[in-house]
Amino acid sequence: MAVMMLVSAAVVNGQNLPVFSNDNAATWYFIQFVKNSSVIEDTGNNQELRNRTAQEGSGAQLWKLVGDENGCTLHSREGRMLLYDKGNNRFRASASEATTMRLVRSAAGHWELQLADLSLAPTATSVALVINGGDGLDHYLDLWKHDFDACGLRFVPEQEMDFDYQTAPAPVSEVALSGNGAAPDEPLSLWYRTPASNWVTEALPIGNGEMGAMIFGGIAQDRIQFNHKTLWKGTAGATDLGSYLSFGDIYVTNRNAKTSFNYTRSLNLRDAIARVNYTAGSIAYSREYFASYPDSVIVIKYSAKTGTPLCFDLSFINAQGKRAVYDSDRAVFTGQLANGMIYRAELRLQLTGGTAVASRKGIAIDNAKEVTIYLTCATTFDPLSPTHFSGDDTSLAAQTTSALESALASGYEEIRARHVADYAALFDRVDFKLEDARNDYPTDQLLVRTGMAASTAMTDMLVFQYGRYLTIASSRGIALPSNLQGIWNKDGNATSNAVWASDIHSNINVQMNYWPVESTNLSECHLPFLQFIYNEATRANGTWQKNARDLGISKGWVVNTAGNIFGGSSNYKIRKYSVANAWYCEHLWQHFTYTRDKAFLRDMAMPLMISACEFWFERLVEAQNGDGSLECPNEYSPEQGRVQNATAHAQQLVTMLFENTLAAIDVLGEESGCDETFRTTLTNKLARLDRGLRIDNKGLLREWKYQENTPNLPADQNYNANDEANVWQCHRHTSHLMALYPGFHLDRGADADLFNAAVASLKDRGDVGTGWARAWRISLWARTRDEEQTYKTLRGFAHRTTALNYDWHGGLYDNLLDAHATSVFQIEGNFGATAGIAEMLLQSRPDSLVLLPALPAAWADGHVSGLKAIGNFEIDLEWNDGKLHTIHVRSLAGQPLVLAYPGIGSAVVTANSADQPQLEASGQNRLAFSTAEGGSYTIVLPGNATGIGRTENTTAGGFRVSGRAIHFDHADGTSIHDIGGRRWGNGQTLPQGIYIVCDGGPKQHVVII
Repeated sequence: MAVMMLVSAAVVNGQNLPVFSNDNAATWYFIQFVKNSSVIEDTGNNQELRNRTAQEGSGAQLWKLVGDENGCTLHSREGRMLLYDKGNNRFRASASEATTMRLVRSAAGHWELQLADLSLAPTATSVALVINGGDGLDHYLDLWKHDFDACGLRFVPEQEMDFDYQTAPAPVSEVALSGNGAAPDEPLSLWYRTPASNWVTEALPIGNGEMGAMIFGGIAQDRIQFNHKTLWKGTAGATDLGSYLSFGDIYVTNRNAKTSFNYTRSLNLRDAIARVNYTAGSIAYSREYFASYPDSVIVIKYSAKTGTPLCFDLSFINAQGKRAVYDSDRAVFTGQLANGMIYRAELRLQLTGGTAVASRKGIAIDNAKEVTIYLTCATTFDPLSPTHFSGDDTSLAAQTTSALESALASGYEEIRARHVADYAALFDRVDFKLEDARNDYPTDQLLVRTGMAASTAMTDMLVFQYGRYLTIASSRGIALPSNLQGIWNKDGNATSNAVWASDIHSNINVQMNYWPVESTNLSECHLPFLQFIYNEATRANGTWQKNARDLGISKGWVVNTAGNIFGGSSNYKIRKYSVANAWYCEHLWQHFTYTRDKAFLRDMAMPLMISACEFWFERLVEAQNGDGSLECPNEYSPEQGRVQNATAHAQQLVTMLFENTLAAIDVLGEESGCDETFRTTLTNKLARLDRGLRIDNKGLLREWKYQENTPNLPADQNYNANDEANVWQCHRHTSHLMALYPGFHLDRGADADLFNAAVASLKDRGDVGTGWARAWRISLWARTRDEEQTYKTLRGFAHRTTALNYDWHGGLYDNLLDAHATSVFQIEGNFGATAGIAEMLLQSRPDSLVLLPALPAAWADGHVSGLKAIGNFEIDLEWNDGKLHTIHVRSLAGQPLVLAYPGIGSAVVTANSADQPQLEASGQNRLAFSTAEGGSYTIVLPGNATGIGRTENTTAGGFRVSGRAIHFDHADGTSIHDIGGRRWGNGQTLPQGIYIVCDGGPKQHVVII
């Protein structure tokens, strides 16, 4: 038996030789690198050792030394030993083998761990354990030379380690659950019978537009992970993207947890409150969680109906830095990022009954009836500051403390009432109801009951309204858009980035985030994005202006693809994708067309649209093929194909920019700030601009002018291929169809050939794709007015998935968040689906409002109220058996109104609060009249309007009309032909035209579509 006790005489610059352990006594050390204070961690058997931040109570970071300074082995408290792997020049942990090391003094007086057997060293001088790379966190460990500063070590006894950081408490096994919790009273709810265990797939999001939290609802241990939209590392540099960051967590560990009955966890979309209810030991427990916009706090309330059984340990975890400071009724943590951003999170407690005692690790609550937590967080980010920062620790503390003291003074009930009223003022503007829908099953089960009409209808309603809920929760307040995950992210921290940095991604994603805001009556939620565009595009010598100058353009601005809140970006596609400025301007113009806010158009939108046009005046080049047109040079069709001139995507977007700017000049006149020279230049450039609309020899819309549409791979194969070298038609992006949606340049009535080519391209792309790709296809198919294919695409989007790896099939997780292709959700899919459903119900075109253009048979009976339309109209629609029967219109700006629906020319119009309108001659399928500002109108359709046209001589029956398809009640002996003599099949989707139906009887039936 080796006996090695303390050798106290050996001291190195005041640092004692560590105590060596034996069979009778063990002394445990954190082995800390002098260079950066990280410690050596055992990451598992046969796994590489890593250097990581010291964590209190971590057995994987505690080591004992057995032997003496000339030859010892190192053992972790997890029972494994340090082993050198010569083949890879790395250190591992092993349960069976150990490498003998020795302690050697460096010239600086620090200990080094060197190989005792130097023959094992990869070179004669590489003998000392070191951080690979010499610095940083979470690196593997290898060998380097003696007296290298990164080899210096301290052996810090377990009890003497000064922990600046607090890690999450150890997970606690959930209690047994029994019984079946009842469905919530509010049908428009997500609900479950178990707590969440997975952040991505199960936790429920709450938010007030700036602060967000994910709610788990555990009984034994509850977790509330929270974020603030402004907590970012990175800078305004064009190659310093940084990452969105997690702010922290609240853990509430229940010391009184026991077997529970009838558990339910829910999120009510009507009042934006998450709830947990269960019974344990004959006591009914309840919780409520919400994020208040008026009071700038997140509120969590735990209640017991009887007695005082609440016994909790509360931990407040800083995801980025130093541990929180606790008092009996509060906790706070602060920190500063490398970019200079200061951040602060603070919480306060209110107890009914019981006691609270603070320690270094948290707050222990005992014997309470109610516990209410008020949380707020903030940073020194300032969107209007030249540096993007203002304030200091003192001002930030004043801000958070003021919010919490105000919340305490108001109390829970008052704050809750303000929250509900504030939220409902936005959410309740739109109601969408399918008569058959029922929310009888927990949401995870609802998603898989695809054969039940009541369940799929309920899913469709939830998908629509969930996107609106998430919009309100993630896009209010500060002038910043929602990012790839809205405001919810668990991954970003001091040592690692969020997936794709959870960035502001500008080749589809951030734009899709805002597709539903205008049409679903949430225009205010558009403003954080639009104000962000204005702030960065007009920032004197700001990054976006520098991006344009880097391209050799003297005017205008360019936003790079992968961006952050400071206007900075990564180098992804820099100088290969400049057309996002035109796409951003489409949002500015759209906000005006829906709101008719001329002050917004004049003061915010117009300067940006003008400067974007000026950028493209200089940027456009003569066509490479000599056809005389103007082309956008060196562009990329997201996210495939070579970088080249005249991608359809870029040409279509610049066409929209030029046309919208000319329209804006017409609206504003002299107030536009444009002289005749600018208008003439704009008109001439538009006349010569290649519109990006051409058909290839297969009848598809071309994606590139100088590159063929080349079929290659299915969407779910080779997903890591080089996107500039590989092209495949089943690709997730449909970048060349901008003119179909969100644009308006592809329409059967305007150019049937181009329209049919776009439809063929959609078919060629296929139905498979990531979540957001499927969501985009919903709106694209809705624009074709193929209601059954549109609905099929919606159903494909809304399938249940649990995938957390690459599969490229999308779907919805149990919490209805949109699945992308990795271990994260991407929120634009949720928003895109909401926009797509709105598009199925109302297509708001510049020339007309098309009613129920893609209503599927599955939605035979229902209503929608409060949808917004171009011209600042609010529209209500009621339908039965697939037929629209009543329309209510509120004219908020007194604009002319044109409604399109088969048979609407015979409708009866009644003015509810204005003079009877003068109807204009507009045809059988159109109804046009002038409206008065503030006027309200009811339009009742004739009973023979079918939804696709009208039928004549139908007394014999034998068929029914649904959308644009005709279904025969008995197919034998029944036929349908168009007037050209072509026969069509039962249930086929029919183009517009006149059809003759014969059901085998003596009469024929004329159907007009």
